[in-house]
Amino acid sequence: MTSIQDKYQKSFIDGTFLPLFYARDKDDLGIGDINSLFKSIKLTKLLNQNILEILPLNFSSAFESPYSVLSTKCFNTLYISHSLLNKIIDCKAALQFLKIYKKQIISLKTHKKVDYQAVRKIKIELFKLYYRSFIDDKKNAQLREVFKGFKKKNDDWLEDHLLYILLREKYFKENSLIGWDFRSWPDKIRNRDKNTIIQLKREYRKELDYESFLQWICYKQWSDVKKYAHSCKVALMGDIPFSVDGADIWLNPEVFALKKPALKRTFSQGVPPDMFSNFGQYWQFYSFNWDSSKTTQFQLDRLSWNQKLFSIIRLDHVLGYYRGYLFFEDPEQQSTFKNLGIWEQITPLIHQGHIYPHKQGDIAWEIYKIFLDALKKKGHLLSNIIEKEFFKDKEGYLLKENHMLLVARQAIGQEVPESWIRQVSVEKSVYEKIPVWDFLKISKEKSFQDHAKLTAYLFNHGKLAPKPDDSLRPCVFKKAPGEELIKKFLKQAKKKDSILVSEALGVVPDFIVKSLDTIGAINYIPLIYGLTPDDSNNLYFPVNHLKEAFVTFALHDSSTLYSWWISKPTAEKQKILDFIFGFNQEKAANHHYVNYKLQKEILSQVYKSKAFMKVLLWTDIFLSADEDAINKPGCERGQWLARMPLNADLDNLIQAAKNRKSTIEAKNAVNLIRDLKKIFPS
Repeated sequence: MTSIQDKYQKSFIDGTFLPLFYARDKDDLGIGDINSLFKSIKLTKLLNQNILEILPLNFSSAFESPYSVLSTKCFNTLYISHSLLNKIIDCKAALQFLKIYKKQIISLKTHKKVDYQAVRKIKIELFKLYYRSFIDDKKNAQLREVFKGFKKKNDDWLEDHLLYILLREKYFKENSLIGWDFRSWPDKIRNRDKNTIIQLKREYRKELDYESFLQWICYKQWSDVKKYAHSCKVALMGDIPFSVDGADIWLNPEVFALKKPALKRTFSQGVPPDMFSNFGQYWQFYSFNWDSSKTTQFQLDRLSWNQKLFSIIRLDHVLGYYRGYLFFEDPEQQSTFKNLGIWEQITPLIHQGHIYPHKQGDIAWEIYKIFLDALKKKGHLLSNIIEKEFFKDKEGYLLKENHMLLVARQAIGQEVPESWIRQVSVEKSVYEKIPVWDFLKISKEKSFQDHAKLTAYLFNHGKLAPKPDDSLRPCVFKKAPGEELIKKFLKQAKKKDSILVSEALGVVPDFIVKSLDTIGAINYIPLIYGLTPDDSNNLYFPVNHLKEAFVTFALHDSSTLYSWWISKPTAEKQKILDFIFGFNQEKAANHHYVNYKLQKEILSQVYKSKAFMKVLLWTDIFLSADEDAINKPGCERGQWLARMPLNADLDNLIQAAKNRKSTIEAKNAVNLIRDLKKIFPS
């Protein structure tokens, strides 16, 4: 394949988005695997396409989400293909196992969703049989030497990452509330005492060898599939999640501003308030320590690692590389009213407000100023960042846009008080064994806002009245390297012949838009956010697309095309119809649902775009509803489970692409893609 940048940016390329767990074929065991990826590449080639986009393949640290990164380097071993494994390791016991559990496997294969627990159980038992054969059978002597070479080549990371995963499983079983967090582990393990780690690797030698074997199989199968993609002139596209969890933090605490021995977080990262949430989103991700040169190198190393796997890479949440939204965690309880030294100061004012209710508004404002003055106080943990980032001006008490001041307290009672938000706090769970906390936003961002919530809180007569241990929690944007780092990414991408796509979605400040444009970043454009004339001023509106861009219709975490359409009011549907068909050519009253004609015309806007990369989600090709979407943001459980329709699995799609006997569903999907491809020359 010639230079991917030179070849592709001179023309147009297209493809599909297929999360590996979503793939379905006759050989899988209830979840898509690397053999499914071979078939997906074959299908991509048959359709004369060039891109196959997938989601991250790492182990998940929570709820099977590929964006909860347990290790940035370890493959999720569920994606190992048993059918490919059987080609290199002869294991009669494994084949017998498959026969014994045939009925259960058929059930998993035909299930509408992935049953992770059941699939994991089957695959673990199967892989153990292959491993035993690998170790015992003399015929595998040469393979064992290759395996030793893999371990030696990767000894700088492999066993450390795997040891973390094994320890996490052990401590989680002992304490499901906090055992998953390495900072709750014994001191010498938490802080990676050298002798302790050596001893642990001895204790876990058998387990480490087995897990290393699985990683070797993953990387071997991936190497083979990448060579196949190369031969088919198909570019594999992957995704680098912005945040990480787990092994990488245990191994690189300084990258996340964690100081030994306790490794407490001063801040965690989330999302600012917006039109959807007045409180923002308290994600509690680990925030990067951008003041450390090790952090920049960590990011460049992550990119380099992914460049070994993919030709095209999507950078998740590029906004986070420019600035992070930080929630103060008050790790040392410095910001309680008592420890700030203001409890005795505000108590008489609160008492005065009870006596003179008509003065409560003015008193609330005085107390609010006392709160902010206390946080400004020299020597406080936050004084530096508060002075630089928090206020619109040094003398005033108005906060910068989207900055917040919260009151936090241990949850009281079963019901969440009005206007409060209740969440589990990781820091308080780990260090104080107090998991559930309530939060109230009390900040004054604009001069015309009143302090109704603060007033209701301050002058409450019951159990919700202020207490000396209530804590002030500022939430603030903190600058990150931004353009400087993205330039380094782009330079490294060019040097190693890969393409970077920048996902900058949400409320994007003008300075970030201009920066990405100036440095030549390739924007990620979902048309679902820009398909009506009302959107004509945003970047997603078709006429505003640049050639140096990547366009899709929906996202893996948005509504599907079908559900997006049926949820639209009639008036908005009419505007969309007028835009894509011409004024008054089609009536919204005739298009309550989505037929083939409408589906094709909507998706054709992707192919008509000036953007040189065009990718469609299979959920939109199949016209799936939201119940079969990949992910619904805000819902922790029940996500990342969807699978291809049974009647349009990869085998049927390949048959349809070869113009052979297949199902109607598969033929319709293939015909849709071929019709869309006629819009631009291959």
